[in-house]
Amino acid sequence: MDESTAPFVEDVLAYHPIDAPVELKAAVAVVVRNSLLEEAHAHGPVNSGGIQALTTAAAAPLSHLLATPGRDTDPSREPNPFSGLRAAYPRAWSALSALSTALESAGRVGYNAPDAALPPLPGTDESVPVQPSAYVKDAVVQSGIDPVLNEHLVGMLRLARSEQVPFYTPSLSRLSRDSLTLHYVVEFLLSHKVPIATTNCLIRPSDVWVRTGVLVPTDTQNVRAGLDDLNGLTGSHRKTVEMIRRTYPG
Repeated sequence: MDESTAPFVEDVLAYHPIDAPVELKAAVAVVVRNSLLEEAHAHGPVNSGGIQALTTAAAAPLSHLLATPGRDTDPSREPNPFSGLRAAYPRAWSALSALSTALESAGRVGYNAPDAALPPLPGTDESVPVQPSAYVKDAVVQSGIDPVLNEHLVGMLRLARSEQVPFYTPSLSRLSRDSLTLHYVVEFLLSHKVPIATTNCLIRPSDVWVRTGVLVPTDTQNVRAGLDDLNGLTGSHRKTVEMIRRTYPG
């Protein structure tokens, strides 16, 4: 597991095949789920059932590909979507690297966040207008691989920056499935000392926490479900989630 797959582990806990290693299922998310398939899902005709069928079918061949000795990994042959992320978003890169370690060990992992310039926040005229979801409360409809932030997310980032309150999202994939955009959002929040809480994780400017024991799958129909289960949350992780629950009661 690495910085590219760690943000999607929570997203794939319920992926099929159920008994497949979580590292493989996270790779399926990055390679298959986060591809142009997302456009077909966001705008039709691929529904959730189709997504599950396609990601399930992709697990075995992708497993064989990843296990192939000497496979060509020369980044100069094809555009690399992850090249430049470490230099462009050093705080996010360091945090997600720590997250990949914490997901394997659970508990707390510390890291040193490098000094870097503060990323700017897009203006409302630079964001994409979106409509609220007709099926999920407090959610909006946008393609997950759209590289432009939506107006709802920009407003949430502005609020978190001004009020210095923890930022909650069920999983990092809900921020974006586009790696560049995802790293930008994490970088922005950490640069302003705003903790990021998900269903199982807490990312802060100097450490990362992961729920001990069994991880809780994200609930696609209830974005606040991750706040209700405190099992396996310890120390600052538990205190932060309890504060979010008090500040934003359901």
